[in-house]
Amino acid sequence: MENKNPKIKARIIWISLFVCFFVLLLSADCFLFFKIQEGSRKILTSKGDIKTANLQTKEVQKFMSKYSEYKPNLERIDKMFADPQNPLDFIEFLESTAFSSNIELSISPMTSVKDGQSKAISLSLTLSGDFSGTLAFLERLERGPYLISVKNMEAENTEKSAKTTLSINVLSR
Repeated sequence: MENKNPKIKARIIWISLFVCFFVLLLSADCFLFFKIQEGSRKILTSKGDIKTANLQTKEVQKFMSKYSEYKPNLERIDKMFADPQNPLDFIEFLESTAFSSNIELSISPMTSVKDGQSKAISLSLTLSGDFSGTLAFLERLERGPYLISVKNMEAENTEKSAKTTLSINVLSR
């Protein structure tokens, strides 16, 4: 019986070593499988990024080839925004519009405001003159080259003239 006992112990040791080796091999395979899977995901993401970059490059090249066609419209759009550092063009527009509408114009100090993602110049205008001149001014202001939103308007009508106060925002760069 003593002879069988060492043989059984040796078999048990060999089986235990085999099982441990098998578990270790299986763990290594799982680890490598997950690493390969992670690498594959990164490669697929990189391929998607490369495709996106290629599409963006094509769109930029397409835009650049047609830039000469777009340039006049882009310049017109750029002129729709008042320059907050130098609002002289905008003030001249207001004064010439008031003059051609035959009304007197008073402009309050300007302040810069940020409304969400857009920047604007906020100011108050006081118009004095006859009602038809005020309407002509408002119509020219609406059709003018700047993007203007009227925030508040108060009008007073007397026998001789109309006095109108406007609070406006002009989109700026």
